[in-house]
Amino acid sequence: MKIKRSLKKKLFWAGIMCVGVLLIIVLVGGIIFFNMMIRQSDELLGNSRDTVYDAYYVLITQETDTDFWRNILNGAQDKAREENIFLQVQQKELSESLTKQEQMEMAIHSGVDGILLDGDESTALSALVDQAYAAGIPVVTIYHDCLSSARISFVSISGTNMGRDYGEQICSLVKKKEDASEKVSIMVLLDASDSTGAQTTLLTGIREEIEEQGLGNRIEIETALIPSDSMFSAQEEIRKLFSERKPSDIFVCLDELSTVSVSQLVVDYNLVGNTQILGFYTSEAINSALEKQIISATVTADTYQMGADAVEALTEYRQTGYASDYYPADISVVTAP
Repeated sequence: MKIKRSLKKKLFWAGIMCVGVLLIIVLVGGIIFFNMMIRQSDELLGNSRDTVYDAYYVLITQETDTDFWRNILNGAQDKAREENIFLQVQQKELSESLTKQEQMEMAIHSGVDGILLDGDESTALSALVDQAYAAGIPVVTIYHDCLSSARISFVSISGTNMGRDYGEQICSLVKKKEDASEKVSIMVLLDASDSTGAQTTLLTGIREEIEEQGLGNRIEIETALIPSDSMFSAQEEIRKLFSERKPSDIFVCLDELSTVSVSQLVVDYNLVGNTQILGFYTSEAINSALEKQIISATVTADTYQMGADAVEALTEYRQTGYASDYYPADISVVTAP
């Protein structure tokens, strides 16, 4: 009996210690997060304390660590400075730890003058856009839309035009093949989290261009959904397309991460020259792959102008009550030398 009671006491105190450790971890995590918030606020105040601004905007996204989004941010910040507007962009640590919904709630409660938002079609985010609009805060969506919401404008890339550009490059590569009867397999890597319908429009543009050039009977198009919530998950899913089956003749990559991942795998599997890559955007890694002819071509957009247009749309709406519903980005194709 004494042994059992002793054992119960030990288990009891062990349980208390575990709970205590968990509480300490939560407390420390909370302190770290709180300090990050304070540090960001101090930096913002330090930058703006001696300046009177005409308006206060906030840009909300969780993708701040790519050249694509960095250029959007640069364009938005330069345009905001030009118009004497203070534009807040979350530090990388906070943008990755806070969801877009949480960032939206903070912006609404802060009573900002305007919000630039990397949208999506989730019901929760659309409801927050509506809430912001009801509170007198206009929202402009960038790159990804909240179509069913009260956003006042959308700045992005035309899916139809982008699809046509990819289709033209696909046709150019197919026509270079010596055997005119040979079937060519195309793998288009889609963002699994994108429910806006933009990718469907892009695929339609690709197919229309292929049909117009009379190559529909030679080309077989497949798609694969690639997760975008984790770089590791995305790379693993792309690797399966090389390790578990015969790689497609041409890969069409619709984002920066997929482009770099496929380029690396083509090198790893010694497929340079056999498997062609049509990428998206330009970066140091992508430009290097173009020079080495690992990538055949890449479709890019004027993302700097996208950021500037988003700020302009907010300001125009605040001044006149109107703004263009859609600002299309200029796109271009960069080919390998």
